[in-house]
Amino acid sequence: MKKSREMEAGRPMTRLERARVVREAVLAISPTHGRWEELQLGAADQDRTNRVWTVDSGQGWTALVDTRFTRPAPVLRGDDLHASTVAGLKPPETPDQCIDVYWGTVGKVVSISRTDGVDRLIGFTAGPWEAAFGLTEQPWPPAIARRFQKSAA
Repeated sequence: MKKSREMEAGRPMTRLERARVVREAVLAISPTHGRWEELQLGAADQDRTNRVWTVDSGQGWTALVDTRFTRPAPVLRGDDLHASTVAGLKPPETPDQCIDVYWGTVGKVVSISRTDGVDRLIGFTAGPWEAAFGLTEQPWPPAIARRFQKSAA
């Protein structure tokens, strides 16, 4: 029987630790399963796109890897620009790296960023998908489980 990373650690892993395991797995296969893609930002008539590295494992999940060099600069216009300038607000800091993992029809299940060597967990949805990354399989949260039940009926 294959031991999960949680069994090896002897304690349950935090959501941030589990997200780090997922990130490392995504980055490990990125060179062989990744490709550049252009994604539309906002309405199609705004003609703004973002170039991201997309990793498709062929195992039910897809990841988007974004860096400070591929992420578009924040665009402030009109009143927003004036208000932020008057208030002395700085634009939001761009992370060095951001990884979003999408699972089948569920959507985004994990989002983790790193800025100056500090990891920040943006979002994490526990579920059976974790087993694909060597983690202990978790049940879906009740809201997602109910959505599956409704779509099956």
